Amino acid sequence: MALQDLLDTIQTRLEAQLSTEVFHLEAPQNQDLPVTVWSSTSSQVSQTMSGSITRLDVGIEFDTYSLKALGLDATGTAVNIDDLIFTAMQGFSALPSTGFGTATVIFETRGVRFIEEDAIRVTSTAVITAYTT
Repeated sequence: MALQDLLDTIQTRLEAQLSTEVFHLEAPQNQDLPVTVWSSTSSQVSQTMSGSITRLDVGIEFDTYSLKALGLDATGTAVNIDDLIFTAMQGFSALPSTGFGTATVIFETRGVRFIEEDAIRVTSTAVITAYTT
């Protein structure tokens, strides 16, 4: 059971589901938009009372950037990608390759829009709770 295995699984899942570039932590400088960047914002490991099952809670933030010059189309593109992220993560339940038997994803925020210097950013946050078996 390793946090890195869980993060690698998230990256693989997003790459398979999204029609845009996906990066963990940061995108390369001068990356074409749209692009999605995600990061782990927190993680906490705990044991059940019997100690036989480990619980891992991981906070995740997804930021999708679209070219501001496209106006409303930029917002629409970023929101559509954000919807694909939501769909991809909802199926994130069985993780045998990571050492976790089950996982649930709860989105705390979805589609919060920000105007950056040259981009529209749409952000969603989620908590993944995974258990060993």
